[in-house]
Amino acid sequence: MSDKKIIYLLLLSKIFIKKKLLKKVDFFGGSQWWALRTISLKKIISFVEKNPNFSNFFKDALIPDELFFQTALVNICENNTTAIKPKIVYLSWDKANDLSPKTFLIKDIAEISSASTEKLFARKFDQTLDQQVMDEIDRNLKKLLSE
Repeated sequence: MSDKKIIYLLLLSKIFIKKKLLKKVDFFGGSQWWALRTISLKKIISFVEKNPNFSNFFKDALIPDELFFQTALVNICENNTTAIKPKIVYLSWDKANDLSPKTFLIKDIAEISSASTEKLFARKFDQTLDQQVMDEIDRNLKKLLSE
């Protein structure tokens, strides 16, 4: 059996594994593109250390990056509330039903630049499609840093 087939079968098995949900855990999912404060990370580490079954539950999860930290945060906050600030990652969707955000090209530099006042990062780029956009961002950053 080829490596590709083995990987495919492993992925399929993860999709169809039936898991018993953890008791007293409110599950929550969201984007894996986020930033956390040190205090929040310390609370998550403490929560995970006190609840070893929590980490074990996510070991063979299909999309743990979109569930683990979000679920931990929801469960460490008093009254299941937390202050969530706007995202610091800029992304744009060409169409509402797209599965992935658009890939920025040089023609999108004005859009990216206008978003940079509130965002620290942007997603997504592909140097094989358009190296110019990355070069232009670098030039703009150097200019800002030299002012």
